[in-house]
Amino acid sequence: MKYAILNKKIKNFKIDNQSILKKDIVSFYWSKKNPIVLSSILDHFVEPNQTIFDPFLGSAPILFSIDANKTDLKFIGTEINEMPLSFIDFNIKNFSKDELQNIKKDFISFYRDFKKFYEYYSPIYDEKIQLKKIIFDCVKDNEINIKEFHLENGIKSFLLKRNNQKKFLKNNEIYFENFNYCKNKIKNIDLKLIHNSRIAVKKNMKLSTIFNPINFFVLSEFGKKFKKNRVMMTILASILHLCRLTDAKSQSQFPYWVPKKNIVERNILNLIYRKIEELIKNKDKNNLNLIKTKNFSELSKSGKNIYILNKPIQKITNKDIPDQSVDILITDPPYYDQVAYSEYLKVWEYFCNFKTNFKDEIVVSNRLVNKKNLKDYLDSLTDAFNLINKKLKSNALAIVFFKDSKPVNIHYFLCIMKNAGFNFIRSLHVGKSKYTYKQNTTPDTTVTGDCLFFFSKNDNNNKKVNISLLDKKIKVDKEEIKTEVKNFVQNYLESNKKPSLGELYDNGLIKVLFEKNLLYKINNSKIIVEILKEEFPNFR
Repeated sequence: MKYAILNKKIKNFKIDNQSILKKDIVSFYWSKKNPIVLSSILDHFVEPNQTIFDPFLGSAPILFSIDANKTDLKFIGTEINEMPLSFIDFNIKNFSKDELQNIKKDFISFYRDFKKFYEYYSPIYDEKIQLKKIIFDCVKDNEINIKEFHLENGIKSFLLKRNNQKKFLKNNEIYFENFNYCKNKIKNIDLKLIHNSRIAVKKNMKLSTIFNPINFFVLSEFGKKFKKNRVMMTILASILHLCRLTDAKSQSQFPYWVPKKNIVERNILNLIYRKIEELIKNKDKNNLNLIKTKNFSELSKSGKNIYILNKPIQKITNKDIPDQSVDILITDPPYYDQVAYSEYLKVWEYFCNFKTNFKDEIVVSNRLVNKKNLKDYLDSLTDAFNLINKKLKSNALAIVFFKDSKPVNIHYFLCIMKNAGFNFIRSLHVGKSKYTYKQNTTPDTTVTGDCLFFFSKNDNNNKKVNISLLDKKIKVDKEEIKTEVKNFVQNYLESNKKPSLGELYDNGLIKVLFEKNLLYKINNSKIIVEILKEEFPNFR
């Protein structure tokens, strides 16, 4: 497709929020892309029977978009870690009602053996009922100070506080009796975590720290009983982030962080049971009608065929995916140090036995094992996109989600793409209603939303750019930057009202600064925000 035509097509791209997709009721993963956005991309840029490639697959929300698409599409995905692929297998498997009921039956047997750890006295009746959750503070020397017991009997919910002193003390005693019993049981099976202060893993920290002994013990027993049952392990994986100690909002973006106050500890048996009930009720309505093939050659058969490989993209061979075989790239690569996928997944590896891969992960991490610095990340990402380029057909379109609040990091990314043989066409802002882990800066400099970068494969790429690390201070000419920013924003405001920083970046400012060779001089967004506030007082 000619550059001018493609550029116009991109400019006219809009998200169709009316798309109706099936619901993913099992997958849990970080930084998942919106299937509605992915569906709009497919509708606008992909032709019938074309082959799509995502080399950084994750839990594959795009499969829900492919399922909803009216045409037969072919899809190839590669993923380095095992856990997200278990969700894919689950979503494409057509379980019968009997199979799901048998899963429930197997779990009920386990439930009966371990429900005693979650039985407490009702605040009203003189009988034991099920715990829903406990709220507590962590005080001096990590001592637990319970504030509330949330209980339920299947019909009503009850809240027990300290003002009901007799029942509260009785339940407090039960809790610590169970706590100490389980603490003794797990002392020889606990896992020492790899120190990494960046993701809240302290020196000599144990995995039980983020669960407390009762849930850690029950989860360990669940893992032993169902170790060879991949479906049951997948169900556990889908709710494991809620089994750990969390804050009241159950945020899952920092799995190793535990708050000091209002800590929530849940009844994990109830979490698993409710997930199974949800699956029994909704799974048949949300099955993906996709055919998983065993190799690349089977993709050519009629139907919506998908080919999934559990391998790092750097190790994909020509036998796995032949060169010049892919029509379009749609992917979301890892963004520097923003999500430590494999380190997070050590929790899932321990309890669910889903393997992780530190060695080949493309990431920036100061962990002690397989430490990866910025140069390691850039080198690995370069290798990845060099190989990806070979798999694409001539002039193929590449659509890449990429976001970072540091303009210099976008500079590195664009240089990698250019050196790998991709022509940068333009970027496009996609708004979001809430922040994600990848937006972890101050409010002023937070770059909200997603950014789509559009490239075309360049078969005659001879000119390389230098992406050596900027290890010395670069002289920043703020006036030069100000001139370009001011000119761009003035033009942009003629047809756009009150844009955010993310919109300005994604809808053209990044491209202007990159082409003017200024992007690499901007280490963070602070200088851009200062210019915007100076020149445009109403900038938000």
